[in-house]
Amino acid sequence: DAPGLKTYADRIRELLGEYAAESGGLLELRVIDPEPFSEAEDEAVAAGLQGVPANAAGDLMYLGLVGTNATDDRRVVPFFHPNQEERLEYDLSRMIYELSDPRLPVVGLMTSLPMRGEAPMFPGAPPGSPPWYIVSQMEDLFEVRDLEFGIDAIPGDVDILMVVHPKEVPPETLRAIDAFVLGGGNLALFIDPFSEEDRPPQDPNNPMAALMANRTSNLDPLLDAWGVRMRSDMLAGDLASALRVTTNNDGRPEPVDHVTWPSLTRPRLAADDL
Repeated sequence: DAPGLKTYADRIRELLGEYAAESGGLLELRVIDPEPFSEAEDEAVAAGLQGVPANAAGDLMYLGLVGTNATDDRRVVPFFHPNQEERLEYDLSRMIYELSDPRLPVVGLMTSLPMRGEAPMFPGAPPGSPPWYIVSQMEDLFEVRDLEFGIDAIPGDVDILMVVHPKEVPPETLRAIDAFVLGGGNLALFIDPFSEEDRPPQDPNNPMAALMANRTSNLDPLLDAWGVRMRSDMLAGDLASALRVTTNNDGRPEPVDHVTWPSLTRPRLAADDL
């Protein structure tokens, strides 16, 4: 009773067939039609597939996928929603990627910012901040492991070291990062001469202390040795995409274009890249 859904199902089947054909025999595709009250339907439900009403009589239909590998790892798409059609190829490729190599790459996250979110200050206090969205996204494809500033060696199973806003890094940690990079390790480094997310704790006895606190991060001892320089007295912005904000000018609200807060609308995003 849903011809549009049948067309979508045909597209999914054809795409899966292309994956299997291109795999050189490494992928096996099995298409199962779980008839009502059949053993196949029981297996579909047990596997986590979601039945949806197919007609006015209330018969259930299934349009999902169960992926397994030789070591019995499993990934499930409970139902292919038509409103997620643009994600279809991405979601299928990701499932195959995860099943073909069950070991997730390890990202060592070393940061002075609350990227993991913040707990309530005390029992009964308002909820703290949630984890940053980028951390939640990374955890879908990587094992994200927290590392502290102060360690003297990067664990040997870390594939990528992500250092965000390093401040007053002790010498032993500088040596550890240097050894990791010189040994062929991958480093993603985020440094900022003035991080708006670096929010020093408030001192009720000195309210100006937080405003005057140092919000600069750098890794100059290592960057100098590696021949890399970050200009801390310049910034890059785009007036055309600057977000309009309201500031206080001598007690009067004044709209200004904030060049470091870009508003990246659809014309500035690649339409063919999910």
